[in-house]
Amino acid sequence: MASKFITAYGNRGHVKGAIFWFHKAKTIANGNCLFSCNAILNVLVTANRISLAQSFFDEIVNDAVVKTDVSTYSIMIRGYCKTGMIENARKVFDEMACEPNVVSYNTMINGYCKKGDMDKAITIFYRLLESQDCLPDTVTYTTIIDGYCKKGEFDKAMKWMDEMKLRCCKPNLLTYNAIIYGLCLRGNVDKAKKLMTQMRLNGLKENLATHMSILKGLCYAGRSDEAVNYFKEIIRKGMKPDAKAYGIVVNEYCKMRIPNKAISLLKEMQAKGINPSVGSFNVVLRTLMESGELDMAIFLLKQMRGMGCKPNFISYSMVIGGLCRAKGRMQDVEEILKDMLRNGIAIGATMCSSLVMGYCEDGNEQMAKQGEQVGRYDPSGFRILLAFIKSDVEEFFQQCDPEKENLCLYGFPGEQWEVNLPAEEVPPELPEPALGINFARDGMQEKDWLSLVAVHSDAWLLAVAFYFGARFGFDKADRKRLFNMINELPTIFEVVTGTGKKQVKEKSSVSNHSSNKSKSNSKRGSESQGKYSKAMQSKDEDDEGIEEEEEEEHGETLCGACGENYASDEFWICCDICEKWFHGKCVKITPARAEHIKQYKCPSCSNKRARP
Repeated sequence: MASKFITAYGNRGHVKGAIFWFHKAKTIANGNCLFSCNAILNVLVTANRISLAQSFFDEIVNDAVVKTDVSTYSIMIRGYCKTGMIENARKVFDEMACEPNVVSYNTMINGYCKKGDMDKAITIFYRLLESQDCLPDTVTYTTIIDGYCKKGEFDKAMKWMDEMKLRCCKPNLLTYNAIIYGLCLRGNVDKAKKLMTQMRLNGLKENLATHMSILKGLCYAGRSDEAVNYFKEIIRKGMKPDAKAYGIVVNEYCKMRIPNKAISLLKEMQAKGINPSVGSFNVVLRTLMESGELDMAIFLLKQMRGMGCKPNFISYSMVIGGLCRAKGRMQDVEEILKDMLRNGIAIGATMCSSLVMGYCEDGNEQMAKQGEQVGRYDPSGFRILLAFIKSDVEEFFQQCDPEKENLCLYGFPGEQWEVNLPAEEVPPELPEPALGINFARDGMQEKDWLSLVAVHSDAWLLAVAFYFGARFGFDKADRKRLFNMINELPTIFEVVTGTGKKQVKEKSSVSNHSSNKSKSNSKRGSESQGKYSKAMQSKDEDDEGIEEEEEEEHGETLCGACGENYASDEFWICCDICEKWFHGKCVKITPARAEHIKQYKCPSCSNKRARP
């Protein structure tokens, strides 16, 4: 009975209430509370409270609170796999006190497939085959096929489908959808359509997900006309597309520079009771502004609320930015600004930049100066993201679900933030960020992933700050003041990792070391004789000193691939398994790609396949 209360509280998001009922059940049941134990673990895993779930799991197993069953372990394995802690999941899997069932095996296989480690996924599969208690099912094969499709290895995916049939395991709709999605993702739409025909011949009827994959595939392949016609055909067949499907076609109309049809589609959505996303409206607004249809853009912005969608900062920013670039439209800008402020959206630094430019174009120097003073020295982006990272991290982590499309974090004035789609919504006058912050969440621990997001955010915010410095023509004193204001705040990375205080303590010792080094370099420079000036000698020797230190540290290092020595002007990467160093060019790793690699394995270590 207590397990039902625990589950009910969990379903409502009341984790504390669920924990209360678990402790109560444990006290009353006196060791006979297996269902309650499994229920609390399931609640915590569903709520992504993995650390807390782990502590409960350890207590249940180590203190022998109750005799665990296969579900106890399977829930914990699912929790670890869900958050990318695959090695923790493997440890629980290997140490199970009972025989795993097909659910346990499938969860482990899915975890490795999501991480892209197909070798280990196959190892678990063969271990399942050797098991006496269970056999692979449709879910097992579908998971492996999906894993290969997402890696673009379609030949292997088809071989696994053939093996699936040989073992008398019939492919289902999800199996076909996995391959169709993978083919479409890489633009092989015609092959995907043939597979859909084959699926129909095998007695399976396609669903909306199948058609969505084909629709996206046509868009990826640049076949916009076909995509629009295919969408119309879906509706004629009686399918009911959702907001996401409509959004894809709205985007295609905008690519084709037919914003009027995109607007008609938005109205059709409203008539059918489907609320368009703010992203769909923003794509249309951007297209209208680029096409010079300013009045239509203003009208659509005003109509958004009536069509079931609230404009955000980006909606206003795009229209205001476009109007500021068009001469003589500052009166319209002021009206939109009033509406924006009434709706609780503050003016940001980007918008101030546009306003200054607009008033300058109109010859209104007084208003331009006021706009400049508002936005000039405001590194507010740092404060917004720092505020969020301290208080809303858990909510942010949940919103960046890796199952969704690539997302971006937007910080707005007034310490507001939101997670939304990238690319189409980045104001064109800003330096482009590294788009997509949820790309590496699947397969990384929460702290590591947050650190990665923090590094990208720090880099982009600095780029934006000094972009405005250049835009406003900052002189040396202005740039110094801007830098000092930024430097007074901790970086987002320091807040996430807790290294801010440590760096402050080490700062003085680093400064002393730098000054001593400078003195020694100057001394060597004064002893040298030559035809160059002393200033030039000092500079050259400083550079030589840095290079010599680097060469001394890595001079003995040889590339594990080509066997050549270390050179300071080349990019190197170290294998985390064998700890050998390699030229980036020898192992085809660029500095940009290396940023997204949590644990690098060299080709030799990658080819060492784990055995069951």
